[in-house]
Amino acid sequence: MITPQTDFDWYAIAGGIRGPDFHIWSGPVRSDARGIKEHLKYIFTARIRHLCGVRSQMMCSVRGPLSDANYDIKKIMSFLDNYKEYSFDTEAAAHYMFHVSSALKAIDRAKPLNIMDTKLLCASNWLYEFFFVPTSVTSRNAWRELEIML
Repeated sequence: MITPQTDFDWYAIAGGIRGPDFHIWSGPVRSDARGIKEHLKYIFTARIRHLCGVRSQMMCSVRGPLSDANYDIKKIMSFLDNYKEYSFDTEAAAHYMFHVSSALKAIDRAKPLNIMDTKLLCASNWLYEFFFVPTSVTSRNAWRELEIML
């Protein structure tokens, strides 16, 4: 369990633990495809919960038989490759990634992150940049950071 030092750190971590409560729609425009929210949640929200000491299988698990987030990372990388074909709520996605980044930074101040979680923090920062301003440059930078995690 971690003990944040400031009120802001408590708030940041709580936001990361809670995860998105809105729909980040990102399926192809004429499709019933699921959005990327689920993939982001399995990579970031579940890990933040685990780092904070939540050990409930229901709240910290990755999908199905997978023991890591590689599947979800590859799905987001595919999304970044083809983002022009998608319509999504960039404001909501950027807001979520801001909470993720803030939570990981607050956790790092309470208990230093290991190398993999530091990579997770870097990826969250670039995903925030992408969702804040979705361009080919920010897409490529976010994609590279996710690739490092594989």
